[in-house]
Amino acid sequence: MGVFIPGPFTLAGQVLDVDALYVMFLKQPEKALRLFEQLTTFINQLIDLYIYAGADFMIVVEGSGASIAPKTFRKLLLPSMQHILKPKKIPQITLFFGSSREIIEFMLACDTDGILLDKQCDIEKTRGLIPETIPLFGQCGGFDMLANSTPAEITDKVHRCLDLGFTTVCPPADVYPPARIENIEAFVRALQEYENFSLVALRKDIAI
Repeated sequence: MGVFIPGPFTLAGQVLDVDALYVMFLKQPEKALRLFEQLTTFINQLIDLYIYAGADFMIVVEGSGASIAPKTFRKLLLPSMQHILKPKKIPQITLFFGSSREIIEFMLACDTDGILLDKQCDIEKTRGLIPETIPLFGQCGGFDMLANSTPAEITDKVHRCLDLGFTTVCPPADVYPPARIENIEAFVRALQEYENFSLVALRKDIAI
């Protein structure tokens, strides 16, 4: 069983007005840093609760990389993300939104067990930045794919994504409510049957 964990900026956007948060970034960076430190403490406590409840792995999502400069991210957010990820309490996958080279470097600096690539990133340009020992996860298809595509179309999309170099892929965001069961089955089967996809190797890489 896996859980999604918000990063400190993502969580701050839920408890503060987003515009006010950006103003704090620009005009009161030290105050923003203290806020992220407090939220990081809370996030680590939340992770402990999920582990106690039986979570096997976590996906840590930080959306700020797409909207703030890499220099600011490095100064105000990277220390908090490292504090969340480096203890390695359970296997972890990291998703930082954004398409810059620095975003990939930031995820690697957190010593993550796996990387979930933002759809804005070009897999052909970023695959070479990521060590082959780190599993690379990708999002496959549009939000309505599982509802409106055919099983054959889904199989083709999954295989094309895997051909690009992903270790494995997942549907974009949550499973769309009108998704058809035959399409969900086709998605899973396409992963299992892909000739270069090894679930055993994946489990070994991220210790799930």
